[in-house]
Amino acid sequence: LFKEDVDRYLRTQQIQYVVDVKLAGTSGLDHSFDFVIGAHNSHPERYIRAISSPGRENIVEMLFAWQDLRDARPSNALAYAILNDQENRAISQTHLAVLAKTGITAIPWSEREKKLVELFN
Repeated sequence: LFKEDVDRYLRTQQIQYVVDVKLAGTSGLDHSFDFVIGAHNSHPERYIRAISSPGRENIVEMLFAWQDLRDARPSNALAYAILNDQENRAISQTHLAVLAKTGITAIPWSEREKKLVELFN
């Protein structure tokens, strides 16, 4: 499973995180995030979803979850969508643009070495 690949990768990078976190948003609905890296030093809380199938439905679900949750979390909290682009899974440029526009950092799995650096420091 893709989530297990992400979990294994984070562990090899010696990142401390919590798995399968459920939090209530401002609407009262609960939202799940696959990984949460706590705030430390100058780094804010970081909420991560591993999206195995980065199609419209899963992207919209991530957008709603983050929009509902971010007002209930510290103002500097960050959200990341780690997107599975393995096995010829294309990621829509529109989806990437929408994620960026709503403040969610999209990280294609094939680019993890370059783009996950900010999670580690």
